[in-house]
Amino acid sequence: MSEDIDEDTDIYREAPSLNGLQSAQIHSVDIGLGEEVLTGHRGESKQLLVARRRSGLDNAVHEDASALEFAKRKEDFQAGRTKKLTLPSGVILVSDKDGDKVNFPRMASSVRIHYDVYRLKADGTPESDPFDSSRAGHTVDFQIGVGFSVPGAEEAIFIMSRGQRCRVRVPPHMAYRDEGFPTIIPKNSPLLYDIQLISFE
Repeated sequence: MSEDIDEDTDIYREAPSLNGLQSAQIHSVDIGLGEEVLTGHRGESKQLLVARRRSGLDNAVHEDASALEFAKRKEDFQAGRTKKLTLPSGVILVSDKDGDKVNFPRMASSVRIHYDVYRLKADGTPESDPFDSSRAGHTVDFQIGVGFSVPGAEEAIFIMSRGQRCRVRVPPHMAYRDEGFPTIIPKNSPLLYDIQLISFE
């Protein structure tokens, strides 16, 4: 397999839409107006308020930069220029086979996949055999985005193009959380999916 999934991959926090840069510009204008409006207040109060507003703007710009950086990483992954992508949720995809790099499922698309699901051992490596798999039988067809599969697996499928095959490491909060699945999946367990997106419509 082309790349390993490990815990050292950077995880980007969920960031606002790319329109946030426009918001940043509007806030900078507001700050200027605020300085004019506050000239009648004591200087220390004015400076404190402006500093707080500027701090908020700095945070928004940082989040926008993170969003732009993630968008670039996603674009590179979907174009096949990189093989590994970490989503803001912490879901990690490693591409083992390129898809067509053009067609991606949308919300409520009907997808057809093959999959294997592995529990992970204490050292983070998968068990030798999957505890669930479609490969011995028929493909699985379902409507994506309506809760048929665990959130992390569905989130990964939205990133994949037709024909692509990926290993997907799903953190507990995007899988079965603190509930687990009796006798099969312990509580707070990460899972490893091997997903092939065969087709969708």
